[in-house]
Amino acid sequence: MITTLFGFVPLAIGIAITGPVLSVGIKKFTTREGAALGFGLFYTLMNVGWAIGAWLFDYMRINIGDAGTTFLGSEISAYQAIIGIGFFINLPDLIAILWMRRGVERTETGVKIEVDDSAVAGMGAIEASISLTKKAFKDTVKIFSENFVQRAFWIFLALIGMTVFARLTFFHFHITWPSYGSRYFGAGSLIGSIFGVLNPVMIVFLVPVIAFLTRKVSSYKMLLIGTVISVGSVLLVVFPPETFAGLTDSWLGTIIFDRWLEVPVGRRDPYYLSMVLFVTVFTIGEAIWSPRLMQFTAEIAPPGREGSYVALAYLPYFGAKLIVGPMAGWLLTYYTPEFGIGGQYMNYPDHQSIWLWVGGTAAITPIALVLMRRLYREAEERAAATAEAASASELAAENAAAAEAAS
Repeated sequence: MITTLFGFVPLAIGIAITGPVLSVGIKKFTTREGAALGFGLFYTLMNVGWAIGAWLFDYMRINIGDAGTTFLGSEISAYQAIIGIGFFINLPDLIAILWMRRGVERTETGVKIEVDDSAVAGMGAIEASISLTKKAFKDTVKIFSENFVQRAFWIFLALIGMTVFARLTFFHFHITWPSYGSRYFGAGSLIGSIFGVLNPVMIVFLVPVIAFLTRKVSSYKMLLIGTVISVGSVLLVVFPPETFAGLTDSWLGTIIFDRWLEVPVGRRDPYYLSMVLFVTVFTIGEAIWSPRLMQFTAEIAPPGREGSYVALAYLPYFGAKLIVGPMAGWLLTYYTPEFGIGGQYMNYPDHQSIWLWVGGTAAITPIALVLMRRLYREAEERAAATAEAASASELAAENAAAAEAAS
């Protein structure tokens, strides 16, 4: 209870605050053409962090184990060490934020800097913080109440909500995958590396290239193509494992079993290859659609309301977590119970059905994208028209100012 109240609750609040701010910030610091690359690079950096985290997860579990270790005279477990490292890794973020300059925005005509001439400019740090908090609370209540009565907002929420089903797959990789892999392949298998390392490492290389090559392609098309590929990848773990048995003794099998996952001879199940191929194809699709979902969410929000719209767009996302948790528990209990089916340890004849459920749920997203394509395209067209009008207005204002200065 103490860990939840003073650890996970503040973490959730921090994520709820910083997540929308980062998306809006990227939109404000990029041009329309550069937005795809900006969101792509941000997504790449996130995956660098995930890759490091997955490697640390396996490293700490194997090297510290259940016995724990000593740090500054205190006994700590492997999981306490992981959380502690996470704390220190975040300190550079705090330092970088403190160095950021307020009022900077990248427009189509150049960089615009707004001077802070508000009433808090001359206040002390504590007094200014209290004043800004009060003002932010009042503004937040006002903006959110206005959003909830606007038809455009509910359309926006529906469009974003339909993408949640594809995003559920990520939760299954983080919640269902570890227990599933440990039970099917056995304790001690480096199951965390299959998704936790391979996925982010591929993302680091794929996303910048795809973002650059497709920067002029609409977000809707990228969302549709990417989600179809990701959903289709589930078929690779539904096929019988013997389908890929021929790869076990190939150069690919040598890399996977000997140099990467260190699977002993005699336990080299071809299903390892199925899982690696599944993650590989899924990641290709993810590299296409996931960064564009972040961009799409920010770009279709009305000007001046990006923060509130993006923040509220997290509602379907967090609501999905309430679904995937019980779903994961049911799937694991029914298809891969801890002590095996029929009391036989590691006996899971229908374990692949888990991924049929996961893939079937994720398939709702591309189906919805097709059925609601008119609404998605209209939202993109409105966003493009608004951006062009704003750019034209800024250019006209700059020309007028230049003409006045010349005269």
